[in-house]
Amino acid sequence: MIQFGYWIAFLLVFIEGPIVTVIAGFLASLGYFNFVLILIIVIVADFLADVMYYLIGRWGGRPVLKRVERWTKFKDEQVDKLELAFKNHAGKTLIIGKFTNIIGAAILVIAGIARVPFYKFVFYNGSMTILKSFVLICLGYFFGSAYVNINSIFGYIAFGTIAVMFILMLIYSKKIIKYFYETPDRT
Repeated sequence: MIQFGYWIAFLLVFIEGPIVTVIAGFLASLGYFNFVLILIIVIVADFLADVMYYLIGRWGGRPVLKRVERWTKFKDEQVDKLELAFKNHAGKTLIIGKFTNIIGAAILVIAGIARVPFYKFVFYNGSMTILKSFVLICLGYFFGSAYVNINSIFGYIAFGTIAVMFILMLIYSKKIIKYFYETPDRT
């Protein structure tokens, strides 16, 4: 991500959003990315990926879901229940789906299959994408800041440990030398 910058960040978030978003926040805290710019890129990439899943479901229907059933593990009864949930509570179902990373893509495909109106999809999913991306970027950013502080503390601890060992070696060097030279060879 550091070498190719914002373009690779966009592509990686499009493919695997949450993990890459936290990493992008971490890199922003270290100065490799501009916080606001990477946040915008993460939001756009994540949202476009979600729209792609929605459109796959809308245009492909249940046959698409059947093809990927081994990865989603959704049975026909579960798809029927989710379709009903989308018809009765589209907003709530989209919000819950957005925060379930493992099956989130399948839920977005089912939102397309259920023909959730696109404006509802954009409103609910877009709102949650902004919130989720902001939280994950901040998590990575603050972890990165803590990492820098913790890393400097570990540097001091390592330096102190080496200094103490060196002092102890100086203090005990006569005893160590005496031990090795005055100990009879027992071989």
